[in-house]
Amino acid sequence: MPIPVEKHRPSVEAFDEQQFYLDEFRGRTLLFAMPVECLQRETDYESLGAVTSRLLTNDTRVLVLVGVPDASRSDQILRRLQRRLSPLIFRDETAPLFAQRGARAAAFVPLAAAAFSAPDNATALLSNVWSTLRRGPLFVGAIAGAGAGDTIQFATQVAVRLRVHKLVLVDADDGIAGADGKQLSFLDEKTLTTLLEAGQAEWAGLATRRPIFEVVRTALLSGVSSVNLCTLAGMARELFTYEGSGTLFTSADYCTIQRLGIDDFEEVERLIERGQREGLLKPRAADEVASMLVNGYGATIGAHHLAGICALST
Repeated sequence: MPIPVEKHRPSVEAFDEQQFYLDEFRGRTLLFAMPVECLQRETDYESLGAVTSRLLTNDTRVLVLVGVPDASRSDQILRRLQRRLSPLIFRDETAPLFAQRGARAAAFVPLAAAAFSAPDNATALLSNVWSTLRRGPLFVGAIAGAGAGDTIQFATQVAVRLRVHKLVLVDADDGIAGADGKQLSFLDEKTLTTLLEAGQAEWAGLATRRPIFEVVRTALLSGVSSVNLCTLAGMARELFTYEGSGTLFTSADYCTIQRLGIDDFEEVERLIERGQREGLLKPRAADEVASMLVNGYGATIGAHHLAGICALST
């Protein structure tokens, strides 16, 4: 009989940028995809292991898909992933999440690049993913016979079929840069559609990125909330800070500002109370707070994650 696991729920009492994003990811599933060439150095495994461990203790499910072009080496690569990542992920704080016997070893699974070539094969793959996650919130797959492009396509199909919250594509070039060489930290689906029109990507100096734009737009239109493109070294900064390190893709504007509604008021009051306890906001009486609420505007990250408020009373 499966042993119930008590979920780890970190206390949220301080204004912490990383915790803000962890709140968004709690109870959700993130999928990371990368070619094996991105895992060459010990620091690469450390970056992946640190982010994975942090998400797991946040009650977030993590899928990691690694493409291996040479199918004959896929079993070897899978053993290497297990050997390198296990000490970084399976620590005291994550041990209760893998209480079932064999759950740690079962998290590492061989995959075939042709898994989506037939409906029955796709169903078997996706069912295997969920069966693995029932035993512990981690799935690591080595995709035999998948080059860099195949890995992205494979991961996108998994992300779309399972409707994961976020797809993270690990990219050696660290996101999208404009013609002037400056990093583009955010692109929405409308911009992607424009770039995919004839000649637009070429005019912007982004012709080589067209395949990425196509799969990202497919993912967004199919229900994946957001897609990130970044390096392994920059992954933590991309996921846990507003500044980021690569490029974030979403269906619409990432941050929207609009007048607060009555359904926002309780959350805003909690935010103000925390700010007052932390000494970041000056103490205000209840009627002053009420005035702020009815005259205030909120900045929302993503679909419903309140980031901050502003109000001006004259």
